[in-house]
Amino acid sequence: MENKKSSLFEKPSAIMILALFSSFLWGSAFPAIKVGYELFQISGNDTYGKILFAGYRIFIAGLMILFFCIFTGRRIKIIKRDIKGVMLLGLLQTAINYTFFYIGVSNTSGTKGSILSATSTLFSVILAHFYYKEDKLTAKKMIGLVIGFAGVVLVNINTGNVGAALL
Repeated sequence: MENKKSSLFEKPSAIMILALFSSFLWGSAFPAIKVGYELFQISGNDTYGKILFAGYRIFIAGLMILFFCIFTGRRIKIIKRDIKGVMLLGLLQTAINYTFFYIGVSNTSGTKGSILSATSTLFSVILAHFYYKEDKLTAKKMIGLVIGFAGVVLVNINTGNVGAALL
């Protein structure tokens, strides 16, 4: 009998804990940004301050990844032919996306921002239907999408105290 060590990522309980931890970290980004604006006294109309703050956070995140790779012995390899694509992805996904993201976060509550951002998952479910043959929209998925979008709409209703009561 062969005794193989299983990877942490092969254990269902570890996967669940890591997924919950990742969700917590992603959800906490919105309030953390709001706190950062207050801490560094970045006003609501200081667009350049918000972009600079975003740049610092992204730079620090990049350093954390670099140090993680160094300490775990992993290598970061970019093939020469992929450099243009990586730079384009960085420009579109990071620079432009986060510029709008950081400006938008300053104009809504951290909770609502987190909920609105989570709608990207709902759109991913819809887009997967068109890109992957094996991932079709079923009745259950459609019901889930309707409930998800209805929740987002309900949280963002500004009439009366409906939105405030939910948050």
